[in-house]
Amino acid sequence: MGAWLLAPLDPPLFTAGKAIAHNIPGLSLIVLDKLVKQLSKSLQIGEQPKESSGAQAAPETGRKGFMLEARGGSRPLEQLSHLVDHEAEANPPLVAAGMTHPATNYRVSRMTIFNNCRSSSSRIMIENYYGPCQPMHDECTRHLPRVLDPNPESTFSYNKFIKRSLQQLRLINAEYNEDVHGEMQAVISYGTLYITECKLREIQESDFDDLLAINQCRPGPVYSQGQARVERPRWTGQERNFASRYCGTSFIPTGNPYIDRSRLQAFLRNKGFEVAEEQIEYRLTLENWRTPGRSDILALDENFNMMYVNKLDSDWLCFNIVSAGKDSTTYVPYDCRFKIQSSIVFTDQKSEADLSAYDTGVFSDIIANHRDILLRHGVRKKFMSRVPFVRKKHVEVYRLAANQRGGNRNVFLDGMDIRINYGTEYTRPSLPTGAFQMIEPNRVEITAVPQLPDLHDEDTMRAFFAECWQFAEELGSVLE
Repeated sequence: MGAWLLAPLDPPLFTAGKAIAHNIPGLSLIVLDKLVKQLSKSLQIGEQPKESSGAQAAPETGRKGFMLEARGGSRPLEQLSHLVDHEAEANPPLVAAGMTHPATNYRVSRMTIFNNCRSSSSRIMIENYYGPCQPMHDECTRHLPRVLDPNPESTFSYNKFIKRSLQQLRLINAEYNEDVHGEMQAVISYGTLYITECKLREIQESDFDDLLAINQCRPGPVYSQGQARVERPRWTGQERNFASRYCGTSFIPTGNPYIDRSRLQAFLRNKGFEVAEEQIEYRLTLENWRTPGRSDILALDENFNMMYVNKLDSDWLCFNIVSAGKDSTTYVPYDCRFKIQSSIVFTDQKSEADLSAYDTGVFSDIIANHRDILLRHGVRKKFMSRVPFVRKKHVEVYRLAANQRGGNRNVFLDGMDIRINYGTEYTRPSLPTGAFQMIEPNRVEITAVPQLPDLHDEDTMRAFFAECWQFAEELGSVLE
């Protein structure tokens, strides 16, 4: 197996060797060697000798084919994606032999849904936000979007959620391969969605997602025919002046130390849940220079033994559901995030060796020194640039009690984990000691992980999406 790195330019010109580092979108493919040869002819790739190109040979990881990575502008990436599709159609044996074409960064479906919204023409207000934010947004102006005239009786938001979820499901079924992408799961979490550097004070609901920079890297969402539709932002009046700039966005987990725990516990008991696991966990965010803009997670137990590394995390669907009637000081009720994502998780000693080899020069020293990374209130100096964020969590995992499972009971709840994290966040390590500049204790975060049914059964998935919406509203209502 070998590692192929492609650096697309505009116009598209591709060369094998070390990828040009850009803070712009990319795609990652696992393909068979035969398809690599076909692509080489189409793209006029010239393979350079390994010693001169600097390309690293990837070890055997149990996944078939070559790793092909590309970074560049959205247009050449889209052309490369279409070319892979064309070559796969022209060479059916490659598909039968296991060629896979995973979802690229610009094909993930990201969407904002405003709860209690009346229609796509509803007005969204942009208000100032002074609450918790990501470190990179400290110097940015921050804002909260909210629907101007909410209607609790409207079904527009719910219908949009179901419709767009089913549309994206067809893309998932066309491209997802567990051997390549890892395990797939659905996640419901709670927090606050905010945007940065927005000059507008009002915008139409149908135009809101066009504001977000994260949505400028891909075509429009996948529609019923299974093809992506490219749309230009529809700007009018004041909005047209903003068309050349896009807003940043972030979703901050709840972190509310004042959540009524008795109310939450009563909700879990009434649903038949009980504590199934309890543990202390340190979760270190690892910056990987090979994947700019994306981070991996190293988890250590209370004795700093390695628990797992969560790597190659891929979002296939990410919907932010913005609550109506949000209080401007407490920021409740919380917004909800619904995701379908896949990840490759390394958990045991053999996996540690595989991971170290798989990312030679990136993770080898992390794996070798994982017990020696953290200090009492900081990060050892040599790891500062790669570990910008740490969470210490006391994790309680709730599952249905044994006497509540099976039979005619709720199948949706049967395979669900509800995780309550009581913890402390450490951010902004600083010189010369590596001490964290910001420590936030007493954070409480709640996440629900329902078990995914058969992704290929659309009727079952429709019911699953509907139950996710209902359960997310129920659980969210007790977190205020």
